Amino acid sequence: MAGDLAGKVALVTGGGSGIGLGCARYLANVGAQVVILDVNETAGKAARAEIGNDALFICTDVSSSDDCRRAVEQVDDRFGRIDILVNSAGVIRRKSVVDLAEEEWDLVLDVSLKGTYLMSKYVIPVMERTGGAIVNIGSGWGLKGGPQAAAYCAAKGGVVNLTRAMA
Repeated sequence: MAGDLAGKVALVTGGGSGIGLGCARYLANVGAQVVILDVNETAGKAARAEIGNDALFICTDVSSSDDCRRAVEQVDDRFGRIDILVNSAGVIRRKSVVDLAEEEWDLVLDVSLKGTYLMSKYVIPVMERTGGAIVNIGSGWGLKGGPQAAAYCAAKGGVVNLTRAMA
């Protein structure tokens, strides 16, 4: 399996920790050139150092259209292609609807759903030139809901249906 993705360029949002870091590790292990996107500079740099293999890190707030566009342009300018996008960045707030502040609702949806939309919006034109695949990380809670996580469930349900709409 090692080398199956040699020569491929993979962007991983939320690549500094959690599922994103796991995806970045795997992609590097099978030969991809990994670009870690994360808003947490410390975590992103640590992930880059751990992965090695010429992994890159770009500090990116996926809820910002300018940051997403800039990151995609930077990778496209450097490599001339983006073969894989893993939309893994996400935020969860474990609170009831009543206890969840509007700002927390906005943060969860902006990172988990809007970030998936924005990264896809800017990567798709690159992939139309060179081919590629987008992997959106959803959740079972996006399909069936879950306790004390209304914003997360709404965001991941949106990711599931955004994925269907883009397919």
